[in-house]
Amino acid sequence: MSLLIKMLYLMQFPVKKKILMFNLAVDENDPILGFAVPLIVRMAREAEEVHIITVRTGSFTLPSNVFVRSVRGNRGMGKIGAVISFYGHLFGVLRAVRIDVCFSHMNPLFVVLAAPVLAARRIRIVLWYAHHYRGLTARIAHIFAWRIVTSGRHSYSSSGRKVVVTGQMVDTDFFTPTVTSHVPIPGVFVSAGRIAPIKDLLTFVRAAGIMRDKGLRFRCVCIGPVLSHDAGYYASLREEIKTLSLGDIFSFAGPVAYREMPKQYGVATAHVNLCATGALDKAALEAMACGTPSVFANQAFVPLVGPAASALSFPFGDARRLAEVLAGFLVAPTTLSGADLMRLREKVVREHSLRSFVGRLVTLLS
Repeated sequence: MSLLIKMLYLMQFPVKKKILMFNLAVDENDPILGFAVPLIVRMAREAEEVHIITVRTGSFTLPSNVFVRSVRGNRGMGKIGAVISFYGHLFGVLRAVRIDVCFSHMNPLFVVLAAPVLAARRIRIVLWYAHHYRGLTARIAHIFAWRIVTSGRHSYSSSGRKVVVTGQMVDTDFFTPTVTSHVPIPGVFVSAGRIAPIKDLLTFVRAAGIMRDKGLRFRCVCIGPVLSHDAGYYASLREEIKTLSLGDIFSFAGPVAYREMPKQYGVATAHVNLCATGALDKAALEAMACGTPSVFANQAFVPLVGPAASALSFPFGDARRLAEVLAGFLVAPTTLSGADLMRLREKVVREHSLRSFVGRLVTLLS
């Protein structure tokens, strides 16, 4: 009888877990990875403790039950030193705490390094991975992980019992339409994310040239950092802008702090996402959560936007069709009303909010 009472009690009041978490950065100002901080905050509400081993840290404020250790705490240590640092942190956590489960966010390397140690202690690993490309490290991590969680059915190049679709993790309490931020400036089209070949920004540049030749007045802004290995691609974009004489129309704003992005989406006429069909780009969902339409080539967004897809989508790499879609926001009233945009936001909240993601993740971890 006492066992039955205990089981009923645990069903009503689930025991909170001590979670070991791997990620790439804990820095609320990081233009690409800043979302990790609200993710950790939300997870901390559902856990007894969260112990994080990350690649690097920056500025952050976290609850008292979160403990952060950085592999790059000592700069200049090199790869071997970083691996030694990782194992030092890993064994330090395991000596001090009885970890229940491990969650790795977009960090398959740490999964591979930690798997033998965690397996010996019977600690399951859940890996978040949302990218169409899986190199050798990610493939090995797939073998070691108990479950792989991903944003959508196009976001992971494998299926089966291990793969669980959870939706994206957009902080819809932060990315929201407000009186101060959502005051669109007519004719401003924004792209957000790394300046990299996968973003297909060359199509954006060429579409801008087509629109300019039709006498339309507008501006295009690309927000995001240029990593060292993408410097050549960035140079080729600048050269194409120069060739097409778009210097007064097309600009690069550089990296913008995560906390400033709602304003950037809010003042845009539309956000432009040019990636091929695959993982659901978080930037597009953030824009939709702000009540800003997002134009896309990624057909994985079609089920989300529904009938609005005809007004928002274009074939990947098709600059002429992209120019037609963007021109629709300039030369005629958009087919998307304010009510349409709010319904789209509601779908993002329901299917891809940080709150719903953590709920699904905690259920899985339990």
